[in-house]
Amino acid sequence: MNTQKHVCPLCDYIYDQARGDSFYGIAPGTRFENLSEDFRHGDCEATLDMYETCTCASLTGDEITGAAPRFSKKDSIQKIIDSYPAAIEVFKKHGVDVEDGCLFSVRHLPVEECTELCGVEDLGRIIEDLNASLLPGFDNLSGKRSLGDLVAENADRAKVFDEFDLDYCCGGKLSLEEACDKNGLELEAVVMRLRQSDCCASTAASFVDAGLTELVDNIESTHHKYLKEELPRLEKLVEKVAKVHGARAPQMVELAYLFRNLKEELVQHTLKEEMVLFPYIRRLDSEVVTRPAQFGAVVNPIRCMEAEHDDAGKALVKIRQLTDNYTAPENACSSWVALITGLESLDKDLRTHIHKENSILFPKAISLEERRVLV
Repeated sequence: MNTQKHVCPLCDYIYDQARGDSFYGIAPGTRFENLSEDFRHGDCEATLDMYETCTCASLTGDEITGAAPRFSKKDSIQKIIDSYPAAIEVFKKHGVDVEDGCLFSVRHLPVEECTELCGVEDLGRIIEDLNASLLPGFDNLSGKRSLGDLVAENADRAKVFDEFDLDYCCGGKLSLEEACDKNGLELEAVVMRLRQSDCCASTAASFVDAGLTELVDNIESTHHKYLKEELPRLEKLVEKVAKVHGARAPQMVELAYLFRNLKEELVQHTLKEEMVLFPYIRRLDSEVVTRPAQFGAVVNPIRCMEAEHDDAGKALVKIRQLTDNYTAPENACSSWVALITGLESLDKDLRTHIHKENSILFPKAISLEERRVLV
């Protein structure tokens, strides 16, 4: 196959005959001389007879062709957004709000003119980031990767999975593709939303590279501490609301029963982790273990913990149903509102808690034990 490439002298767009350009509906293998003479890249005015032969062996840096459009300073902001909605978040990352203010009224102009008119600096970096976000594999958002792995890499992705009601904690072992199929979602739509989130990612802590002791310490000091403080408070609230309003809102009586059971299970669960599993993991992290633990391989208690996580996840689903997805009724008393707010916070913290253990801590512990235990 002919691998010749041609470069535009005005905007640096490169047409690769081997790849074609799916954005413009040009099939791979389409020879440059067979392109329509009306072809233009974006808003660039260069005609095909102005293109020059490019002898570069591969595409790097700015040279993006094929599966996605390649943006340049000659493109208008409006055209960029129309062809790539996630670009809005890339602009915002650089402090440029293209949906409001000065830029909104000039979005039809080329980027270089818009930025000059509105005094926006770092134009080159904005274009660079736009093009980098389109590179195949740039975001590593493969549909084959598990939900848990994706969130472990970037904690902000959990918010996106929440938007699509994808379970990244108890269901974290499912691949993104499997989860989308299971929930009737378009994989491409979820990936696009993840890209938007990644473009404006915060500095949320990621524990994927943390040591086992650091992970265990964080789980105990953050999530276990939270449960010990919050569960008793929420139990009092749910009992009060069920007692006062249960006659006209029987779902509150069911909620109180469900919460009591969940609280008891979580108390026992965290106790087993703090007294049995976590001490062994800390020991595993600090020394070569010369004799097996009483429970045998670490995978045994981990399987028990994961099963209990599944039970907690099911309870959360039921709580969401009973509370109309954490929505207090109109004219609800302050206790009812406080209960709903507290349950929603508990839901969020518990799912993060379970995710850290199922998708990060437990796999790391199993892997380390295989290398550290001497039989």
